[in-house]
Amino acid sequence: MADESDSKGGTGEPVIRVEALSKVYTGRFGTVKAVDHLDLEVRRGEIFGLLGPNGAGKTTTVGMLTSMVIPTGGRAWIGGVDVVAEPARAKQVLGVVPQETPSTARSTSSRPSTSTAATSAWAHASRAA
Repeated sequence: MADESDSKGGTGEPVIRVEALSKVYTGRFGTVKAVDHLDLEVRRGEIFGLLGPNGAGKTTTVGMLTSMVIPTGGRAWIGGVDVVAEPARAKQVLGVVPQETPSTARSTSSRPSTSTAATSAWAHASRAA
């Protein structure tokens, strides 16, 4: 089947798909809904960013998509691979450039590191066979 462009410029099947993704943290300060039933699709060719104030769930969402944080509900796929059921395989089709790494977090340099210039995640659906 040929890829058809949608209204946002993306083509084909989603390379990132999220359905009712949720994360609830429970601790000494009570229960916090970090991500509450997020639905999302990103198709090949689309440019996508997570924007929001501190505490909006951006880092938690990326953590769940990269298998670093286990969701308390919902499902997520990267390149058609379920990130919870097959985390090792999902990591093979995903690349992440963190905004801050452990080494740059402690840096006292006045020059910003190139690794802190941007945060991005992308999937390569062609690698998920």
